[in-house]
Amino acid sequence: MRLVIGLAHSKSRNNVKFNFASASGDSPVYTRDITPDGLRFDRDVLEPKTRVTAIERFQQFGPTAIAELGEPGTWPLIDALLSADDDVRALFIYQGAASYIANALAEGVPTEDALNQWQELVRPLLTAYRRHRNKTVLIERDNATHTPRDFHFACKDNFEIDAEVILTQENPSSLAIFKSIATQIIADHPETENLSSELSVSALRFSQKPGALGDKALNELTMLNERISALHQKLEQSTQNVEQLERKGEENNLLRTQLYRVQSELETRYKSIAFGAEHEKKLKKYRQEIAQLKQDIVKIRSSSSWRITAPIRWTFQSLSGAFRLRNLLRTKRHARLIRNSQYFDQAWYIAKYDDVIRLGADPAEHYIRHGGREGRAPGPNFDSIAYLKANPDIAAAGLNPLVHYLQHGKTEGRALKPMSTKQR
Repeated sequence: MRLVIGLAHSKSRNNVKFNFASASGDSPVYTRDITPDGLRFDRDVLEPKTRVTAIERFQQFGPTAIAELGEPGTWPLIDALLSADDDVRALFIYQGAASYIANALAEGVPTEDALNQWQELVRPLLTAYRRHRNKTVLIERDNATHTPRDFHFACKDNFEIDAEVILTQENPSSLAIFKSIATQIIADHPETENLSSELSVSALRFSQKPGALGDKALNELTMLNERISALHQKLEQSTQNVEQLERKGEENNLLRTQLYRVQSELETRYKSIAFGAEHEKKLKKYRQEIAQLKQDIVKIRSSSSWRITAPIRWTFQSLSGAFRLRNLLRTKRHARLIRNSQYFDQAWYIAKYDDVIRLGADPAEHYIRHGGREGRAPGPNFDSIAYLKANPDIAAAGLNPLVHYLQHGKTEGRALKPMSTKQR
């Protein structure tokens, strides 16, 4: 078996180093740079700076090539390697969205630039994975750094190579703040969230070793499936509560938006504080709080109850993903409804509320998620505040005013009011 290892991460913000060696004792072949005619390699048996194409190099020597996936021209070569021989496999190690964007924000990179950079890095990675799914394994970089022993055995089991991950420097304490902000940013950008979710679902979980499940693991898997079935039955019995849960979801979305705004303000203020006595005092306090939180987390994760409930937490996370998908589909459906009505004016909405452009949000979806509850008008011919005041039952239920009017209010004879000249 020949192996291609691809590293998809930010080299300028990288504090992680990977070392690989084949089980047979042959050292992997590292790429030095990318050239039009292939990859340039250094190896004892080659003269210095000898250039050969990637496929010829594999046929002559093997066993492993390692490439930075962000370099121009890398993907066509990797695709050629995977397509050339059934014996070629690929291991792609990628940096997750939250980790990548948090590091970028910490270095002062604008939010939109950080999002675009990560998307450009992982889109071709997913394309290659979809095309060569049966020959490719994805591993998220933070999973490897957090559980290096599991990462080592995963590489050993799947590819018969020895793998080592090394942290070249510790992450700054302030990175936790930026990672929290990055998580909220990702949640507010569906495209990035969808890419991140697809990668997460496709990536190898170290606790799962394909083709190597023992009796104990099979028994645990059977028990987990039984629990999942029981939870699905409870879910079916709770159908009558779905509408109430959806309203709670809308409230949570509003709280998340408000939290994101507060965090953005905190980030701005954090960057503007001068380095002085007061600043050092606050940093010391934050470090103490972070240290205490880390100790609390270690205690919780080392407890027997945490280990026992791990399968249940995983199951509820899966169910939570289903609810989020349902909310997303409902938002898309409601957005189409108001776009096709005479009351939503996209150009007017953007001109009236310029923060929508800064957030990079779709105007109709922004009004569905946030604008209606915040009292924003979808256009000059519909006053959201006046409709909610005239219909307190709609406001109490947390429903979007224009969606309710189009679906029910119009046929029920509920009155609407256009924006006044002053409000426009």
